[in-house]
Amino acid sequence: MTSHHNTPPLLSDKLTTEELAIELKRSEATLLRWRRLRIGPPYLRLQGRVLYDRQKVQDWIEKQLVEV
Repeated sequence: MTSHHNTPPLLSDKLTTEELAIELKRSEATLLRWRRLRIGPPYLRLQGRVLYDRQKVQDWIEKQLVEV
């Protein structure tokens, strides 16, 4: 049997809609609207749960940069 004591949990880098809303200082309703309009960060739907990958959210934020 292989030991997995040093392996982080599979979903440890994922955020729920609630967690991401708190981090972005936006409402969960806003994130839902962004998903429906396909303008928000990429997300994963896993057995009905919506999860956001932390790195993909950071990449999405960087793409929002508007240079003037």
